[in-house]
Amino acid sequence: MTAQELNSIAEQALEQQYNDLISNLRECAKQGKNSYLSEELPDILLDKLIFKGYRITPVVRYRYSFLFQKKRVKHYKIQF
Repeated sequence: MTAQELNSIAEQALEQQYNDLISNLRECAKQGKNSYLSEELPDILLDKLIFKGYRITPVVRYRYSFLFQKKRVKHYKIQF
């Protein structure tokens, strides 16, 4: 198997997640927003969205838990 074949298999596996992400972006556009925050974004979808013309910015937020322990959570801001 070549790397290109493996990449196409991964894209097919993530097609449902891509469609959900696009529908969320359309809902945000209907509300008048120009960006959407996503918690999880695999590298394959990241490359596909950049190729389609979306701007993606990593955003780091901290989540505080019991006893004031902070945990770093990475989000992605997708702008269109």
